[in-house]
Formats: sequence, C-alpha cells, structure tokens
Amino acid sequence: MTFTLLKELHSVQRQTKIKVRISRIWEAKTPLLKNDILSLECLLIDEEGYSMQATIRKHDADNFKSLIDEGSVYIVDNFNLILAKNNYAAVNQKHMIQFSKWTHLLKDIKYTCKAKLVSIDTTYGWWYRACYNCKAAVKDFADTFWCGQCGKNDQSPVLWYKLDAVVDDEIATTNFIIFGKIAQELIRIPAQQLAIAANADKFVLPSVFKNVVGQTYIFQISIDSRRSNINAQSFKVTKIFIDDLDTKGKKKIYTKDAEDTLEETNDDHTTHTSQNDSGPEIVEDPIIQSM
Repeated sequence: MTFTLLKELHSVQRQTKIKVRISRIWEAKTPLLKNDILSLECLLIDEEGYSMQATIRKHDADNFKSLIDEGSVYIVDNFNLILAKNNYAAVNQKHMIQFSKWTHLLKDIKYTCKAKLVSIDTTYGWWYRACYNCKAAVKDFADTFWCGQCGKNDQSPVLWYKLDAVVDDEIATTNFIIFGKIAQELIRIPAQQLAIAANADKFVLPSVFKNVVGQTYIFQISIDSRRSNINAQSFKVTKIFIDDLDTKGKKKIYTKDAEDTLEETNDDHTTHTSQNDSGPEIVEDPIIQSM
C-alpha cells in the first residue's frame, strides 16, 4: 500500500492515507473551563521523521481517547487538513490534521503465525493488473489506464500476484492475502511470466504452485486496512519465513528467498499468545516496532 507523506499533504483527496506514529497525546485546556477541555491534541511522525500536529474537537475527544495510544503506529484516512492553530502548537507547520467522527484509524500491528498453506482460492484469480508505479489495481480509461492512487496513467500495467491463501494451524482455518514480490519470492517466478504463458488461465493455478501448497511456513501478517471493516478483519502477509532447529536447540528463522538468519531465540523463551476463534493462533510480534 502507498501512503502519503506528511510533507506532501497540501490538500486531502478522497483516498489519501497516511501511516504515522502518535508520539504524544495531550489535552488543550484553559483555566476558565476548569476540568473541561478545548480539544485533544496529538503529535504525529511519519517514516521520514516529519512531524505534524493533529487536533480532535471536544465533542469527538472521548471517542478517540479509547482508540489511540502514545507510541503506536496507525494507518489513517478520512481526515481534514486545516490551518494550524496559533495556540497549543507543538510544531511550526502551516497546516495541521483534524480527526473527526468520519476518520478511520487502524492500528498497524504485525503478528507471526505458523501454519500450513492448505490451498489458494482462485475465485477472483491469482493475479491482477497493477499500476506500474504504486501497484494499486488499475482500470481501463479511454485509451490509457486509471489508478485509484495515481489517477490517469499512460504506462502499461504490470501483472501482479494476489494470492488468497487458505492456511491452517491445526486449531482453525482462515485466509491470508499474499501480494506481489512476497508471493514471487514464494513461487520463485514472476506473475507476468506465468500469466502470459501458453494456456495460462487467471482462475487456474499453474502447476508450479504445487511446490508450495501443503507446506508449512511462518507468516508475518498485518491487518489489511483496505479490506477490513467493523465486522471482519482481513490479513495480508508482510513476510514469509521457514523455521529450522540447529543442533544447539536454538531456533533459527530464515527468509524464504535468501535463507539469511533473521532471528535466533532459545526454545524456552515464552511469548504470550492470543487465540483467534476465526483463524490460526497469532502472536503479536514485540520486535517489530518500526514503521
């Protein structure tokens, strides 16, 4: 997913999304209101370290207090960009963000889950036409293409993996979405090459997929904000690992592609887990705090 940087926020369009860490939260008060507040304020920082203040009006503040935490990373959309206030300014910027009851905030947490890749659902195909620049889906637009993120695009789209993987950990079964290069590292062949091969069918898996179906992997996943709603959450895969044990009894985790050691932990190290009744047991990854 492509996010807009804070320094690029000159006007907010319908599909603008930002990914930020809330580094500080405070209440704007005045002695005249005693125990009441004027607004709830936040300091946001994006992946480039650029900061911008966000404000939440008094009548929306109580709703947001239970949704946001200092130090956590969020994906945010449906917000307003307004002129910065002279009072209560934490940073010297011309604009600030305003959250409202229409604003969506999704906490960006990554999990790890060991599960078997049981099958790949091809109801909607195993690839899609992606924007050459941002990899969002494109549609035909006159004699060119239209991308929901980039707008009109004269460059031909690329054929990009989108695998709806059915996974099982012997407790429950659910679906993970595997996109683009992560899927390519798993299959080891670009989607474009398979999609244009003779007798290729978007809704029928090529035979090479039999090498991965039925195998067990450690998936690192996050919530897919584009497909999640109040009633159901969708997960996308951010990394795929293979686990192995060396002779010293220490677990080594390797990347699927390069098999470089990423992490080494003792077997008796205990991680707190939470069981999800609608899918495999997932573990919040305490190591992944960066954006």
